Amino acid sequence: MADSPVEQPDGTLRCKRHGLEICGKCCVDYTFMRDIIEEAKSDMPFDDADPEGDPIGGYGGKGEKVPTRRLRCVVCRKDAPHQCSRCHVTYYCGKEDQKKDWKKHKITCNKANPTEQNRPSVLAIALGEEYDVVDGIADGFFSTIEPSVDIFEAQNPTAAIKGLRHPRVPIAVLFMSSINPRAEEHVPLLTALIKYAKNERGIIIFGFGFPSFMRANHFQEVFERFGVYWKSYNYRRETFHLNNVKVPTEQGMANSSGGDEGEGEGSQALQRLLYKYGQNLPQSFSVKALQVMGVSAEDAVYVGEGDLIDKPKGRVKEKSLVSAAAAITNVGKGRIAYLGDVNSESMTELLVRAMIGLEPGSPSLDD
Repeated sequence: MADSPVEQPDGTLRCKRHGLEICGKCCVDYTFMRDIIEEAKSDMPFDDADPEGDPIGGYGGKGEKVPTRRLRCVVCRKDAPHQCSRCHVTYYCGKEDQKKDWKKHKITCNKANPTEQNRPSVLAIALGEEYDVVDGIADGFFSTIEPSVDIFEAQNPTAAIKGLRHPRVPIAVLFMSSINPRAEEHVPLLTALIKYAKNERGIIIFGFGFPSFMRANHFQEVFERFGVYWKSYNYRRETFHLNNVKVPTEQGMANSSGGDEGEGEGSQALQRLLYKYGQNLPQSFSVKALQVMGVSAEDAVYVGEGDLIDKPKGRVKEKSLVSAAAAITNVGKGRIAYLGDVNSESMTELLVRAMIGLEPGSPSLDD
């Protein structure tokens, strides 16, 4: 019985004992692989990703002090050193998984895809040892948005700051771990986050591992630096309801903030979110979350039943302070948001997509 063949760098096969493509001693003929490879080349594009981990350029080589492109195989979620050479968007761990995915991928694969420099990017920050835990929590969500945006990961303050200051400004920042607002190594990062929120019209979403790892006193102090007075509150599973604040007309939204996406009163952030994506968000769902208290009624996205004054319509008392499992508010030209869900459940993932500005129908592995 012949041994299992050995795959060569060019994809062809050789017998294990003698290194031959056609071996009389082993009674094997592996030349059929050349036909498969040629057929694949004509129909299934495949290429190596940049060996430095930065196929789009601009961030420098792979290393601890720069944000690195998240490259995961869309099939098995392992590290992906190869990319589709046609669209340069989808990544694979190897040819076998690309073959498995090709029937599905060729529907959306497009030679005329926009250049990667024009693709929006998201910066995901998870510091230190907390990264491994957070990465597992967020991996499922990342897999749904990778076809639509480039995801860059920063595991230390220096890399995160470089990502925030890069000319290719991220449309959103996911802050997924704890941060100490008094620690010498974290103060510059917090300052850079505040500057991003106030000047870049993007959004910073504090969630995923953030509610699990943050100390209560640090939690409050971080938001106070943004001029927001949210405090950590109850941690429990509860059914939360979408806060259906009055959503103005399109003309009203333009008039209220001069037509700028980020500027306006705090309530504008939630009103814009509901105006654009409210119909895609669940009216209520059960989730285990660390709630925040001291949230303006106009900034609370999901609230408990105790804060509702009109349960059928999902309304809270205006001008009041409530507790919330999710909140969003304007800070300067941008926005900050909080997600208390500690398990990254599917309904929360819909909310994150909406906050980032991705339609539920954006290309994903589940579409």
